[in-house]
Amino acid sequence: MVSIGALIPLASLVSQMFIVETPRWLLEKGHAKRAVDALRRTAHYTDAQLDRQVREIEATLAEEKASGQNVLRELFCPTRALLHAMLVGFGMAFFQQGNGSEAVVYFTPTVLRSAGIEDVDTLYGCTAAVGACKVGWGHG
Repeated sequence: MVSIGALIPLASLVSQMFIVETPRWLLEKGHAKRAVDALRRTAHYTDAQLDRQVREIEATLAEEKASGQNVLRELFCPTRALLHAMLVGFGMAFFQQGNGSEAVVYFTPTVLRSAGIEDVDTLYGCTAAVGACKVGWGHG
């Protein structure tokens, strides 16, 4: 049972080897050709669209450099809009854990056993179904 829990992290680790570097980062580091290749791999752009995307990214980078924007400064001193987005994200994570929904999945076999279901396969099958429902509805 414990080894099954390693499947998702293992799949994530393997899939990370195929993630394309972002065109923005590549342009920021001076790798224009690799940025165009990354854009070409991630979207089916025409040459004109590729050119437009590269110019937009370069314009954004130049604008940020001219205004002195810094990603770390933006993270630690966020704008009001970013602060609201961060609070929503942190709040959702906190309340998903704080409301006890994870305990429901954890104790599903115990609850079902006290309801009279004794078959181990049925208990774990129901637990898997509860977990699938949580994932399916986006609450997992």
